[in-house]
Amino acid sequence: MCSARATLAAAVLAAGLLGTAAPAQAGAVDDFLRAATLSLSAGDAKAALEACREGLAMPDGDLATRAKLYASCGAAAWMRKKKKEATLAIRTALALDPTAAAPEGSSAAAAAAFDRERAWWSTHTPFGVTHVPPVPRAGEPPVLELGVADELGVVAGARVSWRREGDWQTTPVAPRAPGAATVSVTLPAEAALPAAGGLVEYYVVAVDAAGGPLAAVGSAEEPRTLVLAPPKPPPASKPAFLPEASGDDEDVLDDEPAPAKSHPKRAEKHAKRRADAGGGGAGGGHGPRWAVWLGIGGGALAAGAVAVALVLFLSARTATLDVGFVVEP
Repeated sequence: MCSARATLAAAVLAAGLLGTAAPAQAGAVDDFLRAATLSLSAGDAKAALEACREGLAMPDGDLATRAKLYASCGAAAWMRKKKKEATLAIRTALALDPTAAAPEGSSAAAAAAFDRERAWWSTHTPFGVTHVPPVPRAGEPPVLELGVADELGVVAGARVSWRREGDWQTTPVAPRAPGAATVSVTLPAEAALPAAGGLVEYYVVAVDAAGGPLAAVGSAEEPRTLVLAPPKPPPASKPAFLPEASGDDEDVLDDEPAPAKSHPKRAEKHAKRRADAGGGGAGGGHGPRWAVWLGIGGGALAAGAVAVALVLFLSARTATLDVGFVVEP
């Protein structure tokens, strides 16, 4: 530990002498990575290994920095004859960055180990995470599930950074069960969307045992989004009653053409309606009209004839004939 901190101080001093700005916060992950790199270049594998271990014990840093720390740790461990630790560190470095290589100052044996472990990955399931956004429900905190492909067993859990408005908030790490293919993270109640609708932005990070990032879905710059649409307005209400049929409805029924192509039952129903309306058979589309008028005309003529006959009859019975008789004396 003391050696690693001494090397770190030397690295910061060297950065200042070389005209490179030193990190503002001592003990940051970048500081340990720089110390490990300088130690390897100087051939001090022991100091490099201690610096890498210190850096990997911190949850800070991004994916690229994490991959370089694992690579430096793998090379230094190999040079220190710690092959089991070296193999896991090198495989993890290649999982995070398939182009990773032994850092400058590594031994030839360490460089060969990188090539060997790269070939190992070519016959195994690639490391990675997957995620399908859930369907949000009003008033319920979202539950995010992260699929994990991890033959190394280095993913210890996942955390989620989220926001509805304002600054990002981060959940505690949700642990992954040993060998499990998924990790579930439930957002806090504040992330629940109201029934009126809204959205939540988030990104998910898979982490190692120290909480350091190993893979991510989304980012602060390109987050994933859960959207709950506002409820649809209720449909317009229908009238409680229908108006009564008017006298013109019969004409509409009379003029209604028979459907050219319809179901037999519908055609039969249509014919029955026409028959009930007095339409008759073929060509009877306008039958009710002329039949009514013909009936009215005939009735009028008959009534007139009866009236004339009655007048003549009464005239014949009441007429008198003046007959004169002359009586001779």
